[in-house]
Amino acid sequence: MPYRGLSQAVNDALAGQIDGVFDQVVTAVPHIRSGGEKAIAVTAMSRTPQLADVPTSIEPGLPDLQTNAWTALFLPKGTSQTIIVRTNAAVDRAMQIETVSQQMEELGADLPPSDRRTPQALADLVRTEVDKWVPMVRATGVAE
Repeated sequence: MPYRGLSQAVNDALAGQIDGVFDQVVTAVPHIRSGGEKAIAVTAMSRTPQLADVPTSIEPGLPDLQTNAWTALFLPKGTSQTIIVRTNAAVDRAMQIETVSQQMEELGADLPPSDRRTPQALADLVRTEVDKWVPMVRATGVAE
């Protein structure tokens, strides 16, 4: 069943309405620790410290099952380059604050290095993700 967002899918999984869901480490850890969700695998190249006993999808023989969740800040189309640069710099400074980076790490977020936290790096990531996922979505027949 297609969902418009992850939160409804997680709610349905927690309620037993669906058998499973691909969740993000950041949002799944509290449900796993409380017993509401059971982690089967992480779809990453290596195990995550927050779920150290959960195997990667590679370990049971699914090397092509690789996904990475990411979060980004987007501004409206047409925003001036000056505002984009200033906003990016402010976010980058915030992520360099030790308490911020530690809390994000504890939640299971992998902060990219500074050179991957640029507007161009985000544009490249979005393009790569679109190129990867759009053909798969189209192959399912799900309406766009």
